[in-house]
Amino acid sequence: MKRLLTGLALAVFLGPTPSMAVDPAHVAQFHSTGSCANCDLSKAALKRVSLNNANLSGTNLSGANLNNASLQGANLRGANLQSADLRSVNLTGANLKGANLQGANLQGANLTGANLTGTNLKGVHMYSANLSFLDLRGIVGMRNYADPNGIARLDGMNALPNGARLENASLEGANLSGVDMIGANLKRANLRGAILKGTDLRGADLKGADLSGADLTGAMLNFAVLMSVNLSGVQLSGATFQLEDEIWVCPAGSTAKSCLSNR
Repeated sequence: MKRLLTGLALAVFLGPTPSMAVDPAHVAQFHSTGSCANCDLSKAALKRVSLNNANLSGTNLSGANLNNASLQGANLRGANLQSADLRSVNLTGANLKGANLQGANLQGANLTGANLTGTNLKGVHMYSANLSFLDLRGIVGMRNYADPNGIARLDGMNALPNGARLENASLEGANLSGVDMIGANLKRANLRGAILKGTDLRGADLKGADLSGADLTGAMLNFAVLMSVNLSGVQLSGATFQLEDEIWVCPAGSTAKSCLSNR
């Protein structure tokens, strides 16, 4: 916390710059209370600062540089982190409910156990991010087939330009049931024990991914790239696959060996 205060105080001392929009009054508030809910810290230079357990709910951190910062257990509910630099940020256990992370760079970030309910992840960059044990259903930008009236589509969860990249990402134990991940780039991703029931992975690139112990019941894997994928212990009941014009559905109780060995 002290590092945050020092960094912000220095920014105010030096005066505003085109890249800094920190409100001095908000800095003073943070200094006196140790929190800064609903503050304007947009474009703030907060690289490597420690913000563990800080209250930043509703705070504007759009365009802020939080590269390598520590935000463990921080309250970022409803915060605006649009286009923020969150590379290698530690967000373990952070509350990001309803936060806006559109266009943010989360490369190498650790979001283990973070609360992402209603979070806007449209267009984020997640190369090598750690998303272990998250429940990603219902996130803004995702289409959950189990809840057709919910917020739709994760436009960034694919390999399109400006889309979220999940290459090398850790999604171990994550709940992605019913999520639209068509064309997702999941090369070498860690999906051990992930719940992918009814997940749409059509055309997804899973080359080198680890899906051991994952539940793919009813998942759609038509034209998915499965080269060098670890499918040991996966559940494939009702999962759909397609190669060229051949479509097949794995029968109940299917394993990778029983359903795919003759294909």
